[in-house]
Amino acid sequence: MSAESSLLRVDDLSVSIGDTSILSSLSFGLDAGSTLGIVGESGSGKSMTALAIMQLLPRGATAHGSIRFDDRELLALDERELQQLRGADISMVFQEPMSALNPVHSVGVQVAESLRLHQGLARASAMEQARTALDRVGLESIGLDRYPHELSGGQRQRVVIAIAIACKPRLLIADEPTTALDVTTQAEILDLLADLQRDTGMAMILISHDLAVVANTADSLIVMRDGAIVDAGDAEQLLSRAASDNDAVGYTRELLQASSWRPSLTASQARHAEPLLEVKGVSASYPVGPRRVFGVRDRQTVVDEVSFVIHAGENVGLVGESGSGKSTLARCLLGLMPIDTGEVLLRGQRLHTPVGSDTARTQPMARAARRAVQIVFQDPYGSFNPRHRVERLVSEPLHLLDERPGRRERRRRVEALLERVGLNPADTLKRYIHEFSGGQRQRIAIARALIVQPSLVILDEAVSALDVSVRAQVLALLAELAVDEGLAYVFVSHDLSVVRNVTDRVMIMYQGRIVESGETRKVFDAPTSSYAQQLVKAIPTLPDPAERRSHY
Repeated sequence: MSAESSLLRVDDLSVSIGDTSILSSLSFGLDAGSTLGIVGESGSGKSMTALAIMQLLPRGATAHGSIRFDDRELLALDERELQQLRGADISMVFQEPMSALNPVHSVGVQVAESLRLHQGLARASAMEQARTALDRVGLESIGLDRYPHELSGGQRQRVVIAIAIACKPRLLIADEPTTALDVTTQAEILDLLADLQRDTGMAMILISHDLAVVANTADSLIVMRDGAIVDAGDAEQLLSRAASDNDAVGYTRELLQASSWRPSLTASQARHAEPLLEVKGVSASYPVGPRRVFGVRDRQTVVDEVSFVIHAGENVGLVGESGSGKSTLARCLLGLMPIDTGEVLLRGQRLHTPVGSDTARTQPMARAARRAVQIVFQDPYGSFNPRHRVERLVSEPLHLLDERPGRRERRRRVEALLERVGLNPADTLKRYIHEFSGGQRQRIAIARALIVQPSLVILDEAVSALDVSVRAQVLALLAELAVDEGLAYVFVSHDLSVVRNVTDRVMIMYQGRIVESGETRKVFDAPTSSYAQQLVKAIPTLPDPAERRSHY
């Protein structure tokens, strides 16, 4: 790739905020019609690189070096010139579509906006072109008058892509476009981006912390760490070298190994253990629509006649796309969601009663049951009170004990658990949750769940937002705790690559029902239901160099 042939050329780019260096001496190029993958952990500088190209750096940031697009120096353009360029020649798809969309404007108006600004179209013509753009990204059934909150996560991401490609840009930057999406929607979005690229000839920069996401689509790869490029080259050659050459860049090898990490499981022992949790014919529903006569509302069934058994010490995966009912089912197991029919038993004792029964309101979930079943949520920051220090946050569940320990004993237990999850109590106890990284926050969340010595821990998308290396560390910790403490886990996730690696049994949900279940290896190697086959086919994998791109 020569500088003369590059559509985009970055040379010796450095970015700093005050005295802090953010990006250090980046140099790379991208040809028209090609795809560049940028991978690395959180804080590596991936997104800041994208923002530097778009010239959307945060206030106080300064950039030095050169960013040339179509032989124009972007660092020399004023804001008016940059506004003419953004959206017309260079567009960006952001990670969180709900934040990128305006909640008070319809999707049609938002797609039409860039057409009116850059092409000077009248409102009617712009809305007509907006319809074409939405159809192009697979939203033929979505009306122009729909609002973002009325759409699913995958549909919102497609709207963001429609906005980005409406003016037919020559360069599209996609920053973690599939992180929060289920595996089938993720595959659809990646397919869509590849199809758009083939149809329009645009260049694309695909940013992700997951090598498996970009490995199948990128022509070249950049691996970033601490604001610098530590490895770069042709995607096929770079992956092949990292997988087979002991002299390859160590960090790339670490990312590659973390992407396919799997612990040693003890499934055979778990199957012979006693039943821990029994779910029998559980159904649950939400109210929908306006209130009718006497305040009654229609209800939509979200969990439909679900039954299964979890044994002590067993690792079970619960997977399905968004809206399949898996998180609702997890809330039913915790007693956080009322059930309409069926029962949930913990060691033979009923946890809570269907809402329609006479005893539903007189038999709350027992304290012992709440102690035995704990949860770790997807967003560790959102699940903590930011005004409390770690010592108080971790010790909160101790109120579930029959005899509450004194202050000295509480601190001893908190310190012991923080050490158990790999954190230094002296550096952790008195700090607030915002002072920790995502991986550290999740370790604190695990410590909080374990402090009452539960028998079952539900992990609701607990590692989906973590970098691959941090994810591997957290999963290794959970596997170690399962062996040492005899814990049973339920992994609720849309990330099938994680479930495949860390569970010994898996249940697949679709439209509120479990459509397939069994030993994880067998289900993933030979799924029997059409939906399970579709899910397994959509899992992003690190391909063999000879078979690259065959997955999508």
